[in-house]
Amino acid sequence: MKKRNILFYITLIFLVILSNFLIPRLMPGSPLKIIAGESVGELSEKEKQSMLEAYDFDKPLYHQFINYVKNFFTLNWGTSFSKNDKITTVLMRALPWTLLLSISNLIISSVLGSYLGYKSAIKRKEKKDLKYMFIMSAISSLPTFWVGMTFIAVFSVFFKWFPIGHAYSLWKNYKGIVYILDVIWHLTLPLLTLTISTLMSFFVAMRYGVLTVISEDYIKMAKLRNLPDKRIKFTYIIRNSIIPVFTVFMIEFGYILSGSVIIETIFSYPGVGSIMYNAVLSRDYPLVQYSFVTVSFMVIFANFLADKMYSKIDTKMEYKNEE
Repeated sequence: MKKRNILFYITLIFLVILSNFLIPRLMPGSPLKIIAGESVGELSEKEKQSMLEAYDFDKPLYHQFINYVKNFFTLNWGTSFSKNDKITTVLMRALPWTLLLSISNLIISSVLGSYLGYKSAIKRKEKKDLKYMFIMSAISSLPTFWVGMTFIAVFSVFFKWFPIGHAYSLWKNYKGIVYILDVIWHLTLPLLTLTISTLMSFFVAMRYGVLTVISEDYIKMAKLRNLPDKRIKFTYIIRNSIIPVFTVFMIEFGYILSGSVIIETIFSYPGVGSIMYNAVLSRDYPLVQYSFVTVSFMVIFANFLADKMYSKIDTKMEYKNEE
């Protein structure tokens, strides 16, 4: 990776930190209302002064920023008023659930979407291709919130096959394999909803990749040499068609981490998206701020990882970077 790209990501991280510092300080009204929310009226004058000192609001702006950066990198992010706990603790509890939902979705949707995209491309201009295109277009056009609510109404309320929400049974003390199965049971509907919303991206990427590759001369030459169909399929077609899928994979990874708020809220799934939504409702601004920072850093990391790995997968890009 070029030094210019690394400098770009360092600048991006700095801008995220700077905006997270400036936004609450540029908002109209008392900074105490931003920190404590609606409960600021219940504080005594002594408590208000102590809070101003704790967040350095009684000091010059440059001094506030220096202390903010120091606290930021030492994970001293303050306390969530709505959760009555440290912000780092709240986010660290939520982060694994978001990662479980996001990574599970990416694995399933990338494999299934790529398979369907390959089948559609191979059967291009045939009835099966039109059927694949119609089904995928219909599924992708469904609003995510509507799909989630429909699944809850049908599979949770009517048939009672799945729980309405949460990541595990709250009133059960399951352990071992039973706990894992319980987590999977609760994960099924949110995962299915998220998969439906992302399937089309992988379908289109793989279909485009295969259609581009099968028209290349080396594919025609491989067929003329009477190479086995499996070798042509896996060594020549799929291997060279996977680059667009990888690009979509990394883009979707960053997007899902920031875009799963709706699904986590609908299913009361205790991830970062749900934490952000509830923090906004309760006007817990410090938690909103650092939830935003957490999601932003996850998106930046996903894009950094994509740039890092892309040159290893696409040898043409690596050659261009060396030039």
